[in-house]
Formats: sequence, structure tokens, C-alpha cells
Amino acid sequence: MTQLINYKSKSYIIAELGLNHDGNFQVLKKMIKEAKESGCDAIKLQSLYFNSTETEKTLNLKKVTFKKKTISLGEYLKKILLNDKQHFIISQFCKKLKIDLISTPFSIDHIDLLKKIKVKKIKISSQDIIHLHLIKKAAMTNLPLIISTGMASLDEIKAAVRLIKKYNNKKITILHCLSSYPSKPEELNLLRILSLKSFFKDCTIGFSDHTKDTNVAMIANLLGAEVFEKHFTHNKKAEGFDHSMSLNAEEMKQYCKNLKELKKILGDYNYRKILDKKSRIAMRRSLVAKYTLEPGKKIKLSDLEFKRPGNGILVNKISKIIGKKTKRKINRDQQISLLDLK
Repeated sequence: MTQLINYKSKSYIIAELGLNHDGNFQVLKKMIKEAKESGCDAIKLQSLYFNSTETEKTLNLKKVTFKKKTISLGEYLKKILLNDKQHFIISQFCKKLKIDLISTPFSIDHIDLLKKIKVKKIKISSQDIIHLHLIKKAAMTNLPLIISTGMASLDEIKAAVRLIKKYNNKKITILHCLSSYPSKPEELNLLRILSLKSFFKDCTIGFSDHTKDTNVAMIANLLGAEVFEKHFTHNKKAEGFDHSMSLNAEEMKQYCKNLKELKKILGDYNYRKILDKKSRIAMRRSLVAKYTLEPGKKIKLSDLEFKRPGNGILVNKISKIIGKKTKRKINRDQQISLLDLK
């Protein structure tokens, strides 16, 4: 049978913690525990030094509000970024909770750290899909790689995938996403998931979900996405870049439930299986005697009525008894059995 949807029953869900821990190590641990309890398969962090992505001038010029004070971006990052020791501790914490640890390295040096602490996967952010030196270094770890595509052209995605495969790393996941936060419905273009599946048949395809919605991922799953990344926070009203568009623990629980239950809701294409046998028996009609039928009576249509339940001779089998004679007395309103006829 031709399938009208590209549904995959798998759903690997990543809670994107990013920097939403705000530099509070205890809050970070609490968030990881809540992600696990919500049903997530993995949590994702961001690994960088305060000056990994911005020039010193930019770090000084950009201002952010943190703990009700206006400070430079550089000062802010120094306060909230995880150090190497904290990466090790979190790795052990995730291992204890049996939840996968993934991180996005924003510096080449951090790739060695991520390999050392044995993350399950490394993610390349969409802004770095053309950072081929970073991708090469990540590919050489032989760890599974996730590539986000929000800022990428198809040619740029192909170039990144070719480079990864050049180093014999074939464990590649490509995430369709938008780099706008939050993403608007009219911007999503989820049908690109089908395009990615067509162009990259040997890669796993997923969806980095930057919407505020908990249902959009189900549509992506129907189109064939298997990996889902969703921003997660301890407080939607907290200061910081991503809190307001992230899911809290209760919302993440619903998000995971939606994806995990989609397989149950869809069922399968098999029409040989009757879906509602109980109702069928209760609501369909059987053949009954319209009035008392004496032995030797030749059955005519006018001798019959059609009444529930449908556990006797069903109305569509009426040709089997018309013209036959009764062997014994059949009372009014009694179901007629083939054993009653000759």
C-alpha cells in the first residue's frame, strides 16, 4: 500500500538547556533531572569560552540584563559559562540519571573536552555549518554528529555532510530548523523535512523546534523526523536569551507525551483488523421471528424482523434462511439460528 505520510515511530527528544541554567550549577542539575522525568532522551549544553564567538569590542559593546543589573555581554558570559570541571561533573551526573549528554562546541578546543567526558553526540550549530575546520575536528572524534540547518543552503548542508563522511563518520543527524526565536508558523516550512530525507537518505532527519507550541513536532514526526530538539528552562520569566520561548517541566512532559503517543494514535494501515468489535456486536442487527413460528413453517421475508444485538444471523445473511423450513417452534422476538432450520 502506498503510504500517504512518511511517519517514523522513533522519537529521540533532546532538551536544549543551552545557557538557561544561568550559571547556577544546582539549577542545572535540577533541570537535567526534570528533563529526564519529563521523558527526554537527552539534554544538550553549549560549550564555549566567553570570547569564543565574539570580538572583544563586541563583548564590551553588547549589554544584557542579569540579576537586575546591566552588564556587558563579556561579563555575562563569564558568570554563566560552564568550566571544564563542571563539564566532567555533569557528564557523570547524566550517566547516573541514564540520560544522554550532548553539547554544542563553539570553540575547537572544546571538541577535545567533549570527547574526553564521553558525550553521546556532538552538535554543530547552524551558524557554524560553514565552519569546516570545526566540523572536521568533530568528525574525527567518530562521535555521532548532529547538524542544525537554520542558516544553511542545501549546498552548504551537502558540503558539511561530505566532509564528515570523508573522515569515515557516518553517524549523521540533520535537523531542519529556523534560527528565529521563537519561530512563527508561517516560517516553518516543515515540508523541507521530506526534501532532507530525499537528499540525505543515509542520514537521520530531525527537527529543531523553536516554536512555542507543543504540537508542531507531531507534524514533523508524521513527515519523517525522528530527532527533536526543544528549548527547556527552569523559569520562563527568568532573565536571559531563551527562557521566554522555552518549555518548562510541565510543558516538556506534554511535549514528550505527544510524540511518544503518536504511534498509538496512528495505529497502522491494516484494514483486516476490525477496530471496534464490541460495538459491532452490540449495535448490528440479527434476524428474529416477527411472531411465533410453528414447526414446518417456510420462512418468508414477512416472517422476520431485524433487531440488536448482532450476535445471531446478521441481516446481510438473510438469503441463507429465506425459503427454509423450521424444525422446531421459534418464539416471537427470538433470534433465528441455522440449527432451527432444515
